[in-house]
Amino acid sequence: MREFISAFYGNELAIGVQLGAWLFWTALGSALMPRIFSSPPSLSRFSILQFLLAFFFPLTLMAIRASKVFFHISPGEIPGLAEMAKVAFLTLCPLCIVSGFSYTTACQLISELKNHSPKTIGQVYVLEAIGAGLGGFVATLFFFPHLSSIHIVLLLSLINFISGICLWILDSRSEFRMPALILGLVGWLFLFRFSPSIEKTWDQWFWKDLKLLATKQTAYGNLAIVQTGEMLTVFENGLPLFTRPDPLTAESIVHYALLEHPNPEKILLVGGTLGGTIEQAFLHPSVHTIHAVELDPEAIGFVQKYIGTLDWPPHQVQIHFGDARKWIRNTQETFDVIILNMPTPYTAQLNRFYTVEFYQEVRKRLHPHGLFFFQVSSSENAIGKELSEFLSTLYTTLHQVFDEVILLPGDRCRFIASPRMGQLTSDPAILSKRIQERNLQTQYVQNYYIEFDLSKERREYLRSRIFLVPPERINRDFKPIAYLYDLLLWTTHYASFVKKIFIFLFKKKWIDFLLFFIGLLGIYYVFSKASHLPYSEIRLSVLTVGFTEISIELIWILLYQITFGTAYKALALLVAAYMAGLALGSRWGLRWASKNSKTFDRLIGIQCALGVYLMLTIGFLRIFHSNQMNRMLFPIGIGLGGFLGGAQFILANGFFLHKIPSVAKATGTLYGLDLIGAMLGTLFTTVAILPVLGILQTLSLLGILNFFAFLLLVALRLFTKNPSNLDG
Repeated sequence: MREFISAFYGNELAIGVQLGAWLFWTALGSALMPRIFSSPPSLSRFSILQFLLAFFFPLTLMAIRASKVFFHISPGEIPGLAEMAKVAFLTLCPLCIVSGFSYTTACQLISELKNHSPKTIGQVYVLEAIGAGLGGFVATLFFFPHLSSIHIVLLLSLINFISGICLWILDSRSEFRMPALILGLVGWLFLFRFSPSIEKTWDQWFWKDLKLLATKQTAYGNLAIVQTGEMLTVFENGLPLFTRPDPLTAESIVHYALLEHPNPEKILLVGGTLGGTIEQAFLHPSVHTIHAVELDPEAIGFVQKYIGTLDWPPHQVQIHFGDARKWIRNTQETFDVIILNMPTPYTAQLNRFYTVEFYQEVRKRLHPHGLFFFQVSSSENAIGKELSEFLSTLYTTLHQVFDEVILLPGDRCRFIASPRMGQLTSDPAILSKRIQERNLQTQYVQNYYIEFDLSKERREYLRSRIFLVPPERINRDFKPIAYLYDLLLWTTHYASFVKKIFIFLFKKKWIDFLLFFIGLLGIYYVFSKASHLPYSEIRLSVLTVGFTEISIELIWILLYQITFGTAYKALALLVAAYMAGLALGSRWGLRWASKNSKTFDRLIGIQCALGVYLMLTIGFLRIFHSNQMNRMLFPIGIGLGGFLGGAQFILANGFFLHKIPSVAKATGTLYGLDLIGAMLGTLFTTVAILPVLGILQTLSLLGILNFFAFLLLVALRLFTKNPSNLDG
């Protein structure tokens, strides 16, 4: 998952598309296995599947990295949704189908060992969840801090290879066992020994048109430094962070902000510290102190090796490392000017720097006559409907907190806000006068540049394209509207039908989504009844919970990202906490399912509990804002969701296996439904529901869907002709 995020620039859509592809192919594999292999399962078949997994792990990593070259995705280019889907579904297909085969085969083998006990699926499900949970914890504590992605994948490959050999030894008497073992280990050692060279070759292949100086994997992403002539550009996860020297960008960021203030003395820079902004700020004679906040401490040291010693005045510059929002919230310092030097909010992670909640924190750190500055991608002379709505949302959101807000035109629209009226100006004559008074020696931001950039016609045109949006379009932490608008702008560069889909979804309200999903579940229920599928209510329950559980996982990851700035380094830990909860819930469900009686009633109770859990989560988030949440709440919250999902799946399987004696058929049916629901959840939640409705309304939608499934189960209990059939 981390590799895919890195390949597609940290975009949350990439997570949803990747998980959707993973779940689709795994569900297909688990459903097809009993239909492809009619013969009884064997250890030799299972060992072959383990060998295939060992082979496909490194192959999949290579395919993901090579995909950007095959699909002609250049460094710094944000690919379209279609490209993401192609890469995800093509690269993950072999690995996930084999994984689905393996699950069903394991269920059949253990069923034979246990004399076809109905607890088989539950035991395999518990073991799978325990393995995933342990894998997440080990990866977080040991693998990610010390090993590269290729080393981690090779270790996983080795584990599966050894597992396959052990199974083969147990089942086979072939004289080729030992040569095969030696050959496999030699091949693995060769790959492990030369993996740094292989990784370097991959990097040079991707950056082949640029001079790649170095790469580094940090806790926050993948860094790369490339050289073009005399300029060095730093990329993070494939997107440019800054270029040095780049006086045009540095001057336009710093001087428009500082010229708005009559006497700037104390400055705060958020992001882009090494892009030349500090040097430009000290050109203003009144500036005596600069604080700068950077997220990744390793990035500064890594970049300094190539840009040389930074000529900053001693004792006047203080660099702080960590989440900028947390630092601003906790510091007691106040500033004349705060400059946000972040990219346009093309992800939900970046969106947290453009919300009402962040602006409120910024205002508390400004002097009474201070100002706040940021800029986003725009258009100098032609602002279309989507761009107009995007800029208007940012303007209205900023106006919720600051009394005075002005916008300055350009290829990047500049937003300047002040706590008091009458502090700001867009008059080029006043700004030009301050340039002369301060004797600024700049290359680009000079009198003629400002007079052209802020001409009356350009200012009036920009003003005509800005309007106040309604309250529901205000950008907030838990409802990232600006991120949605940026998605709309992003789709304008690709297929028009994708843009039309996003525009269509954007106009929909919560009730529209609810009716749509209730309708889908209703259609599935009617189809199941018409096809005479037994216990359609339980099938629908498993499908609904699969949809809900993956959405819960994605929502908690997004909440962590909103609260702490990045989920990149905590991703494995959060997934591990979810899988640990899943294992505990599965173990609890297995214990109750083994008692046979009242399994169905307990299934009803868990279905209701899941709906209650979602509603309580909404209440919790309304009471405790993102700024007040402790890190420990996240593994607890996501783990509790996993517990309920694991218990529900095992209880449903326990009931099903008493009615359908075929382990393979029961396994393929319910596991496939669970994964199909999860696949739909990843795609709908990340692409449509979360961007349009926000976190709180998404949780309420999921809660009602689960109460709908609960009512169907209750109806089955109340209106079945022979209630005793539900108790056995």
